[in-house]
Amino acid sequence: MSSAKFVLTPWLFASVVFVTAGFAHAQSAAAELVPSQSTLARLINELKSDIPQTCIAAADALGKLGVGAKEAVPALLEASTNDQAWIYTAMLAAIQQVGPTAVPILLDQVENGQPNVRWRAAMALWIVDADREQVLPITKKFIADKDPRLRAMVERLISKYETTDGAPG
Repeated sequence: MSSAKFVLTPWLFASVVFVTAGFAHAQSAAAELVPSQSTLARLINELKSDIPQTCIAAADALGKLGVGAKEAVPALLEASTNDQAWIYTAMLAAIQQVGPTAVPILLDQVENGQPNVRWRAAMALWIVDADREQVLPITKKFIADKDPRLRAMVERLISKYETTDGAPG
């Protein structure tokens, strides 16, 4: 792992949103896949690999499972703390493919997660098609959070979900 710090720039944020937007169609196709517990456990374990390609392949496989990978969302969030943007993007793409069933886990992580996971959970909420009544009450509590990354994501979430159609505002 590199000692470089990950910086969320507007360009990278836009890239993540653009790259993951293409995965929405796969979510419905994968919704019926149910992995065995051993397969799910193996893929979750591979997210911890020191080999980036292994992490990304595991995230891709979990994403293809769609709703069946809901149990892996905390591990995907933890793996997203890697400072390599391509690994982070793969983790977010997998979470997006899990879809709205990931929202309660993401909201819990925004509220109770470690600092380096909280703002990434908020970022994942941006790309998951969530119900505004589910997202707004919790995210609004963090508008004055001491973590500037979380505050910035909360502002984006509020802007998105306070529009009438839920489209990014």
